[in-house]
Amino acid sequence: MKYTISNRSIALWVVLSILTCGICYLVWIAMINNEIQALKGTNERSGAGVVVLGIITCHIYTLYWLYITGADLQKIEIDNNLQSRDESVAYLLLGLFGFGIVSLALMQRRLNEMVDLYSE
Repeated sequence: MKYTISNRSIALWVVLSILTCGICYLVWIAMINNEIQALKGTNERSGAGVVVLGIITCHIYTLYWLYITGADLQKIEIDNNLQSRDESVAYLLLGLFGFGIVSLALMQRRLNEMVDLYSE
């Protein structure tokens, strides 16, 4: 089973997101979205679309995306017989209180774990 997901340095992307005043944060959202869509085997949402809708709706769509992406990650873990956990509400609350970057870091950690499992 081959997927086009990458093992990314979470610390690097957090620093880049801060140094670029959020531009890398938006790129990171798009990349995570596209990788999760690839893992699901669908193309329900494009990464660029998620970013544009987030900007247009003044972050409201991004909060919704954080929540549904948590559910998507759990479904992927269940479908692949991995230990699953539902962190959807945690991602939403972190985003709601201005810590969306922490949500992305937690999502990337889970994706990195999946990369490690598929590379074995």
